[in-house]
Amino acid sequence: MERRMRRARNIRNRLGGGDNLFEPFTANPKHMHWKTYWKLRRQCTQSELESLEIVESKLAGLPKM
Repeated sequence: MERRMRRARNIRNRLGGGDNLFEPFTANPKHMHWKTYWKLRRQCTQSELESLEIVESKLAGLPKM
């Protein structure tokens, strides 16, 4: 999970955003091709979803209070 979150943060930084995974994506950075931008956004979104699925599965196994 941590590896996927770190990967998502690194991609967000490369795209000009911050470390907060809940902030919206920033606009395309200057001098970056649109194809590269959309590829990185897809990778970031996929990493975020995978990490959230891991958290969800871990929380589902906890006893309810």
